Amino acid sequence: MNTISIAGQSFKAPSSWEELTYKQLLMWVKIISKDITLDEAFSVAVVVFYGIPKKLFFSLNPVQKFELKETLTFLYGENKLVTWLVPFFQIRFRKYTGPENRLSNSTIKEFRHTEMYYNAYNRNKNPKFLDLLIATLYRPKAKVLQGNDLREPFSEIRIRSKASSMRNLSNPLRSAILFNYEGCRNFIFKKYPMIFKPGAKKSDAIPDMEDLIKTVAGAKFGNFNETETTGIYLFLDDLKDKIEEYERNQK
Repeated sequence: MNTISIAGQSFKAPSSWEELTYKQLLMWVKIISKDITLDEAFSVAVVVFYGIPKKLFFSLNPVQKFELKETLTFLYGENKLVTWLVPFFQIRFRKYTGPENRLSNSTIKEFRHTEMYYNAYNRNKNPKFLDLLIATLYRPKAKVLQGNDLREPFSEIRIRSKASSMRNLSNPLRSAILFNYEGCRNFIFKKYPMIFKPGAKKSDAIPDMEDLIKTVAGAKFGNFNETETTGIYLFLDDLKDKIEEYERNQK
């Protein structure tokens, strides 16, 4: 945690993604959505994150302002937000619960669909794909709990029926959920570079992980439908081991 002192007053702000709060995430997505320069964005971030009165901030000299912005350098780089900061929300008296940190309680089937919706949304910014992404991540509480997931089991039919209601969420909240997902996604892609190869050739088609699931299906996780319900990290660890074994045998 950053702690600074200005004119005898003490102010605190996060020094890493791990220290970011839900309110600060909402502040940040609001800031970066504005039509302002990066320097202006960080000036605003310094004021709102530290809670510095504007009059006091603008009384500082350029060097002092620069040094304050440097304390928030983690915001400059890659999105590494893996702590899930939006645990739930409510729409028309119904509570929707989100995933755990790093999407750790999600299945590979869920991740397959969130990736399709994420890539489709990034391609054309059609809000219906963001609705589907949010509806996949956030689901009502299960009647019978399974493992460490409070959410009802993933069902594509149920997701599509509830997706339109996600438009009732505020734009900052929708952006915060998307930003949070991107941070977890970046973590997963970095953890498994042999599966999600950086710089891989892109095609016009929306990427689908169906073939990856078929590669693993039929072994210890069961048939395709059974394999889809495997936890994301358990699945990816197994696939990583298979790839590494194959590469060793090719030498």
